[in-house]
Amino acid sequence: MNRKALNKWALAAMSLLPLTGHALDIDAQDYRLAPLGTNIFLLYGQYANRDAYYAGNDKVNDGELETQIGIARFVHYAEIAGVKIAPQLLIPFGKVKASGDVAALGESSGVLGDVILANTFWLINKSKDKYVGFTPFFSFPTGSYKDENALNIGENRYKTTLQASYLQYWNEKFGTDLTADVTFYGDNKDDVKGTIKQDMGYQLQADVFYNLNPKFTLSAGVSYMDAGDTSVKGVDQDASTQSKIWAGTTYNINQRSNLLMTVGRDIDVENTFKENFRFNFRYVYLF
Repeated sequence: MNRKALNKWALAAMSLLPLTGHALDIDAQDYRLAPLGTNIFLLYGQYANRDAYYAGNDKVNDGELETQIGIARFVHYAEIAGVKIAPQLLIPFGKVKASGDVAALGESSGVLGDVILANTFWLINKSKDKYVGFTPFFSFPTGSYKDENALNIGENRYKTTLQASYLQYWNEKFGTDLTADVTFYGDNKDDVKGTIKQDMGYQLQADVFYNLNPKFTLSAGVSYMDAGDTSVKGVDQDASTQSKIWAGTTYNINQRSNLLMTVGRDIDVENTFKENFRFNFRYVYLF
């Protein structure tokens, strides 16, 4: 693979990493307000396999990209001036590896990703059946990055994501989440390919959940993401887009902890790798 082609693949790969992605996925009932003073530790894990690259709607080849991603997240619920808030810290880490037709991209493993600071503000929380929250996420270029590498965990740029979510319980068992976010990117000026600029990206998410019993909750969802057009040395590249689905279950271990597991895949992509399988887990501990 020549250097020009390698750069093209690297740009595509950069848009895929869940921990440094262009939008932030939520899990069912994420915007439910916990009692004030509650602290939560969350540990996320994701394995994803992508088995083909698409230029526009056309499949280019069968290159594989595997990611193994973890995120440690700390959340504290509080109130300031009558507004319920949840300041939080997200610390990502993981591994990404290319193989098959794109093996020349190499791999990046066992390294820190870009740390994220965030704070959720609840705009509606007076009843226990309806919540509306707003969260700004600020990503800092702390992650491992080498401009000569095709794949990196870090993005070498600042990034801000603004997310709003509406959580509605329709009865004691059934509910829905509707979520939207937009992402604004700083420039990556220290790349061997030249300065990387990116237009605003956005994502829309919707899910349904059903509390089967006090122990188990079932959920399923769908999302659409447009990462925003990219420019490298003034040469424009069309945005990568992704439509995906997922389904899973949450198991309440006890009053302080639970475990969520989901599986999913892409149903349509443009200008990026297509994900054929994803497995997520999330462990929650309240203290």
